[in-house]
Formats: sequence, C-alpha cells, structure tokens
Amino acid sequence: MTLSRRRLYREFDMQTRVFHVIKKLRMADERWGLVYSVPMENIANRARAARMGCTRGISDINCDLPSASGEFGYLRIELKTSMGSQSPDQKAYEHLVTAYGRALYVVCRSENEVFVVLANYLALGRGFVEHCTDLLPRNALKNAFFCP
Repeated sequence: MTLSRRRLYREFDMQTRVFHVIKKLRMADERWGLVYSVPMENIANRARAARMGCTRGISDINCDLPSASGEFGYLRIELKTSMGSQSPDQKAYEHLVTAYGRALYVVCRSENEVFVVLANYLALGRGFVEHCTDLLPRNALKNAFFCP
C-alpha cells in the first residue's frame, strides 16, 4: 500500500471517529445536524459523481452554524495527517469559500483539534472538548495509527 493511500485511510478513520461523537451530540441538540460531511473520495463511479454535481476539493467536515462572534457564517474543516498536505483542488476550494463566502476554513490534524476548533468557533468552552474526548470510541487511541 502506498504512503498516500495509508494517509487517506488515517484521514478516513479520523473523520469516522469525529462523526461517532457528532452523532451522539445530535441526540442531545438538533443543531448538530448542521455539522456534516459530503462523501467524495470513495465514490466508485467518478463520472456519475460528476453528473450529480460532486466537486473535488470539498472540505471533510462542514458546519453550517454561524460563529458565536458573528464574524463567520459557516465553518469548513479539512482533515489531514501530520504529514498530509492539501491537494490543489482543496486549496482552490479554500480560496473560494474564504474569498466569496463568510467561511472560516481550518486544517485539523487530530480529532481533538477538530473539537477545539468547534469549541472556539461556537464558544462552547473547554468542557466541551473534554466531553467530546470522553465520547470518542474506546478503541480510538488504539486505532489512531492503524493502517489497513
């Protein structure tokens, strides 16, 4: 398995663990339904995906809630491993949403970093990050560096 393919699996695993927590948050507060992902990388038929309007470079995690400060209308989070970097398509998307929208675009390199960004963006406080960390699957740390 190539190095870039292993990174993709790690990013996929990271996103899966983040949404394990988001699903639990949705049960307590419906606003978390505005935090979602748009699956792109694993669509088998790329031509069909293009006809459906799928665009390369879309961020991994989208939050359509406005920031607590009112400065931003929505948040976009791109997940990367410690050595990963944005593709040209991802950089182009970042430019579009920050230049023409009221977006905050952040690259995160761990689940904890995602929760810190969400806590700061929504002014939820330090306790939110600890709560989210507690909600992570019990094997999250064990599998954090697992590559199939």
